[in-house]
Amino acid sequence: MPDPDDDVELPPSYDFTGGFGSFLTDPQQRDPGDPAATDPADPADPPGGATPPPPPTQPATPPPPPVRQRGWRGPTGPSAYGTPPSASGAISRDPQPAAASAGAKAPTTPPRPARKPRKKAKRRTPTAARGSGSNPRQGSSSTPATAPPTRTGWTPWRLAGTAAAVVTVAVVVGVNATGDGAGSDPQSTTVPVEPDTSSVLWTYGLDRDARLMRDDLSGASALATGLGSAIAVGDRLLGRFSADPNDEDGPAKIRVVDLVDGAARDLLTLERPRCAAVPGALGRGSDLVACSGVDDSSPVIVTLNVATGEEVRRWPVSAPIELIAVTADGVVTLDAVDPEVGSTALRWYGPDGAPRWTVPSADLPGSVREQLLQQRDEGWELLYSAVLAPVGDGALLSGSQAVVSMDATGVTLATACWAGSVVGDVFTCDNEGTREAEGRTASGELLWSDEDLSLGLGYLRRAPVTLASDYVSLEEDYRVDNRLVDARTGRTGPVLPEIEGSPRVDGPVGSPVAIVEEDREDYDETTVATVSLLDPVTLGVTWSVELPSRQYSNVVVTDRRVLVEVDRRRWTVLDLADGSVVGGLATDSDVVAIVDGGIITSGFDAMQRVELP
Repeated sequence: MPDPDDDVELPPSYDFTGGFGSFLTDPQQRDPGDPAATDPADPADPPGGATPPPPPTQPATPPPPPVRQRGWRGPTGPSAYGTPPSASGAISRDPQPAAASAGAKAPTTPPRPARKPRKKAKRRTPTAARGSGSNPRQGSSSTPATAPPTRTGWTPWRLAGTAAAVVTVAVVVGVNATGDGAGSDPQSTTVPVEPDTSSVLWTYGLDRDARLMRDDLSGASALATGLGSAIAVGDRLLGRFSADPNDEDGPAKIRVVDLVDGAARDLLTLERPRCAAVPGALGRGSDLVACSGVDDSSPVIVTLNVATGEEVRRWPVSAPIELIAVTADGVVTLDAVDPEVGSTALRWYGPDGAPRWTVPSADLPGSVREQLLQQRDEGWELLYSAVLAPVGDGALLSGSQAVVSMDATGVTLATACWAGSVVGDVFTCDNEGTREAEGRTASGELLWSDEDLSLGLGYLRRAPVTLASDYVSLEEDYRVDNRLVDARTGRTGPVLPEIEGSPRVDGPVGSPVAIVEEDREDYDETTVATVSLLDPVTLGVTWSVELPSRQYSNVVVTDRRVLVEVDRRRWTVLDLADGSVVGGLATDSDVVAIVDGGIITSGFDAMQRVELP
């Protein structure tokens, strides 16, 4: 056995100050035992009796705010989360674009301007104690940047704004939830929590070979937290159930659960299924969904009636599907990525299943492809940040910093965007090519542009609002001020101190809720979360409250309540109308859907419908 006092050779340290693009051995640090790394000798006395110069009496000039590089949002693209297709942006071995495919409108992107990373804004610590949750906020705070999500495991609770906008009830699946509450206290809390005042309307037991799949029902895995893994269609809940809830490519049952009594029925079994509600089905207008998948080795799209179980229409497709969205003008899909060559294709089908157009990935600009595709040891795959969502009568495929808009006539825009969001039937883009903030429809119509605006939210967050961010010099640093932007007109509101810094915004378009947190050195240290209801009409704040909470709190917005996860699996319930505390929720499970009067939760062996106080 080696002597524990012997020197042990350690690996070299690395300098990451310049990012993760390369690993450089730090010349200031050496291996133990290196003579150059020994402690220096005591310094000699100054020659000639000289004395050291006195320290300066004036403080150094505070650093100026960063030189604003239009739209720079930090390393959120492939450099941080995957290997880009190539240094030039072209996909290796992907066929070169020849003649434009049917539906393509030859989208182009100007060369990228040089970027300069910006420094992280300093968070200000409050000077006085703050309230416990029911008093309007008087000061300002900010929040740490959201931790990068992972594809492995399940990071609990994301709010899908588009789903919350049209569905008013949430279903909760519990593991050990019995009685009137949604579940037992999952762990001891470190912050004050409200007692559980929710009630369970029904419980549906889950078999070991049929658990709710965790990614978004449409196939997107960006910030997958469970919310969006099931949707309410009419009076039923639709989800995908399989033995491995993390396996997006295996067989799964498309199952509906009655929202009244929890009775379940299987509609269809497909490999790698993806589903989306037909417009109108998320209200009470219809009960139709479109699901893609592989049936008996044949890729298909099937339209189903969730109320009757009837198969309304079925048509074959040329390849398995990775993402699906449904609009009033048809169904748009993104093919599964070919792992050998890194190619995929966008396709549009009419309501009757007739193919309208196809645009292969080779026809898209390289700067867009590198935000959608990555090469790993197993081959090429779609980046986790890719989302395909309906926008009015069209659709938008977005990566972390790129968008492709389309309608029934073809692709209308493909460009790199530093930031942006989807708000109802329009989307915004901090366009890297034009260096302007823009508002557009899915058909490509430019609604407004402003070269002086720098947008402050990325597509990855799926925020239901658009923010403009400004940098303000402070004595020693600078802060980030945020203003709401009308996505349709480009009109901006006043600076909102309640959402200073880097807010997270969730909820429906009509009731967006923002949360920011005071910065803490230790991740486990309790912080103060400021929760604010934003007004998309006045571009101001309707109400704002402060809650002691753990860091990186999650928020869920229903038709009349706001849930804030102040501690792990412990939620404080606020009234959406005025922000007052109306009760609490304790559950061992994940919130997977929003329904009338409450939520749906799902856990290891049970699903529940929970009525909120």
